Amino acid sequence: MPALPIIAAASLAVAAVGTYATIKNQNKMVQAQKQSARFERQKQQLSETRTKIEAVRQTREALANAQQAAENQGVADSSGAQGGQASIVSQGESNLSFLDQYGFLSDQAGTALQRAMTFQSRASMWSGITDFAGKVYGATGGISGIGGGGHVGPNPPASGGVTGGTPHDSAFGSGSIFRGY
Repeated sequence: MPALPIIAAASLAVAAVGTYATIKNQNKMVQAQKQSARFERQKQQLSETRTKIEAVRQTREALANAQQAAENQGVADSSGAQGGQASIVSQGESNLSFLDQYGFLSDQAGTALQRAMTFQSRASMWSGITDFAGKVYGATGGISGIGGGGHVGPNPPASGGVTGGTPHDSAFGSGSIFRGY
């Protein structure tokens, strides 16, 4: 057996193993990135919770200070004191609403990032498959190995081309399914 086909077959085998290993490791990478994103999201949720607790604490402190000031001045039952206290509570609720919206948008961004990682992995996988298919195609003789050996390309065969048949035979090979079209 000539050395060239053995080298081609060995190269094809190495390419197949390499493609498989690349795809497998890319999938592992995506899983690790997803796990990292989950941990980052947990860190962010913990920080958001701490921020919410601080906002509630500040609101309660401001409300207590306003109530104490109104009591000290003897106007605790006045509409002005009650309106001021209601304003403090409203501002606290607004702050919490903002933090909730921020958390929601952070969740959406994390979900979009995970989807992007999944699509990136799929694209890389198909790229590997395409590279492997190209190697197989080249190792099997390209288009001349499909359908009977007709000539396609800039350099005509040494024998002067395909003899006989129709003009289409020279483009697709005499045994092609396209013969006669």
